[in-house]
Amino acid sequence: MLYIDPGLGGLLVQSLIAGCLTVVIFFRNTIAKVFSPLKRLFGKKKQ
Repeated sequence: MLYIDPGLGGLLVQSLIAGCLTVVIFFRNTIAKVFSPLKRLFGKKKQ
């Protein structure tokens, strides 16, 4: 069985959280860039 000391465990948890948030933010911006032209085409027109 492997031993993970508290310092390494905290570093691993912090890295995992940062990696997940980075992926979420990256894809959120990418999806927004892809769908923004479609919103302009099919969105409601101002009267």
